[in-house]
Amino acid sequence: MTVPSPDPLRAVVDDGVAENIDRLISLDMRGDMYVPELYAAARELAGMPLMLAGARAVRSALHCTAAEQRSTVALFTGFRIPPTGVPETDGVIGTAVLAHGIARATGAVPVVVCEPECFPAVRAALVAVGLSVAVIDDASTTPAAADSYLVPFGIGDAAADVESLLTAQSPVMVAVAVERPAANDRGYYHFAGGMRVEGVIAPIDDLWTRLRDDGVPTVAIGDFGNELGTGYLAATVAAGTESGAACGCGCGGGVAAATTADVTIACSVSDWGAYGLAAMLGQLAGVPEALPDTATYRRTVDAANLAGAIDGTSRLGIPAIDGIGIEFHARHYELIRDVVAHPNRPSMNNAIRRHRAGLRSERAR
Repeated sequence: MTVPSPDPLRAVVDDGVAENIDRLISLDMRGDMYVPELYAAARELAGMPLMLAGARAVRSALHCTAAEQRSTVALFTGFRIPPTGVPETDGVIGTAVLAHGIARATGAVPVVVCEPECFPAVRAALVAVGLSVAVIDDASTTPAAADSYLVPFGIGDAAADVESLLTAQSPVMVAVAVERPAANDRGYYHFAGGMRVEGVIAPIDDLWTRLRDDGVPTVAIGDFGNELGTGYLAATVAAGTESGAACGCGCGGGVAAATTADVTIACSVSDWGAYGLAAMLGQLAGVPEALPDTATYRRTVDAANLAGAIDGTSRLGIPAIDGIGIEFHARHYELIRDVVAHPNRPSMNNAIRRHRAGLRSERAR
């Protein structure tokens, strides 16, 4: 069963909101015109706004589930940075916001898979958005009741063993990766600049591939093309960056991910894509509170920082994501909330919108 098509008037609003969010998450913050190219490639693959493609993929997968069963949504995150191996803020914070959105807009249970070393920051962020958290580390026992769960994937763990933990309570209906490092076609992990990352990254790619082989729908969120599931953008990464085709680390490959996804969300900061997806899930479900308020967002950033997450650019434990300070992120986050809320005001259901809905209906005939 697929998600029912909305009425034409509702569809116009949904399309507009999705376009609004897409434009916000693809701002060229580095000023090098690479993100616009990456976004364009992802948009061509999707054939629609990325937010709409991602949210529809999640909702469609969850609508296939029996109403009495609490569906599992697997979330993959955690880009650990040597030598300490603590995770960067990008990914951790977005995953917590998205977990909140999934829980509120769909009723599904978000289960975050990452290295145990990422647990303190991820747990703190999940609690800060308002979700209770429990750990699933034994497939033979029933975990404590919670709004969300953590599943450990250690450096030496096998994907099959972790999959048994992940699916112990219910099958995974959809998987989403947020700023999760991916191996290239030679099996090596890299930072965007080409430096190889060794000793701190578990082979979660193997679990992702197993889920895809089992037919589980997948959504990948990334901001460069070296992230889990962004492999369909490899040609753009290779053509648009120095490290894309030749990392320079000696492995003989580039930094582009080898793993792919059903939907690829390319954005300026991976967390932004996760915020946008949470907002879009709320839009389609009619649950605007799926995206936490800005005060909660600020609390989540602080919680992740205090639990050890660091800014991936400066490598400092400061309230920043990808080198961008919290004040800008908070304003940007509020804009995402605004571009969802404003089109949904009753006064906006005017003659222009009704005309646009009529045109849409005519084209669909």
